[in-house]
Amino acid sequence: MKRRKPHKCQNRGGGRNRQAFTLVELLVVIAIIGVLIALLLPAVQAAREAARRAQCTNNLKQIGLAVHNFHSTQMYLPPIAIYQNRPTILMFLWPFVEQQSLYDITFGANMFGNPSVANDTSITLSNSAWFNSLTESERESFGSVSAYRCPSSGNGKYKDGSATGASGDARGPLADYVVPLTINDGNGNPNSAAAWAQYQTYVTNNATPNALFSRRCGPFRLPSLKPHADFATAPGGGVWGNDGDISNEKRRSIHWELCDTMALWQDGTSNQLIFTEKHIPTWALTATSVPGFPNAANHWNGSYTVTATSIFAYNVARPVMHDANMFARGPADTERVGNPHEGNGTNAHYRPAEYKIGSRHPMIVNFLRGDGSVSAISITTEPLLIWHLTSVNDGVVVSNF
Repeated sequence: MKRRKPHKCQNRGGGRNRQAFTLVELLVVIAIIGVLIALLLPAVQAAREAARRAQCTNNLKQIGLAVHNFHSTQMYLPPIAIYQNRPTILMFLWPFVEQQSLYDITFGANMFGNPSVANDTSITLSNSAWFNSLTESERESFGSVSAYRCPSSGNGKYKDGSATGASGDARGPLADYVVPLTINDGNGNPNSAAAWAQYQTYVTNNATPNALFSRRCGPFRLPSLKPHADFATAPGGGVWGNDGDISNEKRRSIHWELCDTMALWQDGTSNQLIFTEKHIPTWALTATSVPGFPNAANHWNGSYTVTATSIFAYNVARPVMHDANMFARGPADTERVGNPHEGNGTNAHYRPAEYKIGSRHPMIVNFLRGDGSVSAISITTEPLLIWHLTSVNDGVVVSNF
């Protein structure tokens, strides 16, 4: 009997025939993987943002601890600034955020100045010319204070110090945190934008810097100032502001004294907001000028060491008013009266809705309380409530907030 030959397609190993994936099956698998990745990416981004937000909260807590340590050491609160072309509150807090070296470089041995020395220069200037004089490594050091920079903001370390003139007035180290500042009419009521204009005039170019108007501002104020004996005959006619001559500014150096304790916060530390995040539109993060409006970018995002002209107000403090536009609605929010990139023009500096409070954290802004705790406050919160929580003498205690 003749044996049959096995069919040549027969599997001699006794297993089943193997077949490759069809094109349809391969496309289905790729599509499923793509959907899973698409679902995973938002979760990863949310986790990263949660970590950045936690770091931002920690930064504000470090600032709060620095304020308390300053108060414990000096027995007074730090001043918001001395006056034009002089140091600001974030500079006074350097030793308490582990930046003693920056403090030593800037202030030297004498923090307050000597009123008996006519040409005393111990109170360091803090303007663009001062920053321009630093070496590149020094500029890097001044711009590397991590406690002052929110990781979500995307903000740089400093604005280039090489520029001069009006567009360079705010060059120097950058910060994402500012003092929320209230202005009232002296009776504990919100005031109009005219009060904000008056405050800036007082800070930057006022021959009587101890005016009682300063007592209508909070939660930090200006110190008590004492001019030198030759103040009246100093170049510039005895005006506190900068006349463009740095040597003349040194002749007008003054002795200053701390004047406020935490008793200034009449509602108690837990009901007092003292620091917050400032809104920086995306376009202003790296911009140094805007065509036709050279100061605009620096008004939105300039150095926290500069107190020249009205730039001081927006990079060290932001106004808290009972205005519906106080909170920024997102990174692209530039809603305001007038040109969205401009800080110049008649009374344009002083409209309270122009330079807003805001953050890169979705729908919330972090606020530091006077007791050192941090609250994430929704941008839909009623602005008048924030005004009451920031004002030091409105006579209203906001509880259970």
